[in-house]
Amino acid sequence: MTPSDGRAAQLDARERMLTAHVSERLLDLTAVGPDASVLDVACGRGEPALRAAHRVGPTGRVVAVDKDPVVVRVCAAQGLAHVDVRVCAAAAVDLTVVAVGTSLPEFASSI
Repeated sequence: MTPSDGRAAQLDARERMLTAHVSERLLDLTAVGPDASVLDVACGRGEPALRAAHRVGPTGRVVAVDKDPVVVRVCAAQGLAHVDVRVCAAAAVDLTVVAVGTSLPEFASSI
């Protein structure tokens, strides 16, 4: 780990702490639970996609999409088998293949 990696990890932890309540509320409002399928558009580093992954459990599915390959590495690095991280524009996602039950727009872009 380089010094910049350590700083990035600190920033990620801080962001998760500051946005956790917003993500949890979003997941509550969309009734995400066990075995669900979720699409997180503009997932960035994985907030709220990774929280959704914990709620849906290993038999659920989360598709996390972002066009920036640098930021999605954090999400992908979690190594969760039921989280499919894709680098592409939101418009490029084939929803017939994804078969989602809930779509989570990136909350920061909708505020």
